[in-house]
Amino acid sequence: LVIPETITAIKTKAFWGCNSLRTVIIPDNVSTLGSYCFRGCKNLEEIVIPESISEIPIDFARSCENLKRVVIPESVISIQNNAFSHCGLQEVNLPESVMTIGEFVFSECDNLNRIHFPSNLISLGEDICSNCDNLEEVSIPGSLSVIPHRGFYSCVSLKNLTIEEGVEKID
Repeated sequence: LVIPETITAIKTKAFWGCNSLRTVIIPDNVSTLGSYCFRGCKNLEEIVIPESISEIPIDFARSCENLKRVVIPESVISIQNNAFSHCGLQEVNLPESVMTIGEFVFSECDNLNRIHFPSNLISLGEDICSNCDNLEEVSIPGSLSVIPHRGFYSCVSLKNLTIEEGVEKID
C-alpha cells in the first residue's frame, strides 16, 4: 500500500480486513492513526510506522496473522491495548522511547519467540504476552515496578525470564 505524502491521518477502521495488503509504509506526514486501522488484514506482512507517530492505537494491527515485521520508531511512547495481538510476529524490537504498553498487546502471537521491554518502561498492561505458545525469552527492565496480572499466562515455551532489579511485585 502506497499512502500519499498528502495524507495526515489514517482514521478508525480505514483498512480493516483488507486481505490483499502485504506491506504498508506510512509516510512521515501522517501524525494520527485511528484504532483498528489494519485489524484483520490477514496477508499483511510488514508495517513501517513513521517518526511522526507517538502512539500506536487500540487494535492497530490485531489479527494480522501473517504480520512478521513492524518497525516502531523512537517517537512512539505508548502502545495501546491489543495493538498487535493475534499476529504472526516472531520478534519485537521496542524502542527505548516506549513508556507505556496496554493490555493484551502481544497476546496470542503464537510465533513470538522473544521480547525485550525497553529500559524506560513504566507501565505494562495485563495479559501482555498471554498465550504466546513459542515465547522463549523475555527481559523486564527495573523501571517497571509491577509485572502485570497474567502477563505471561500460558507461555508454555518460556525458558529465559530476566527481571532487572527494581521490579517490586509480580501480580
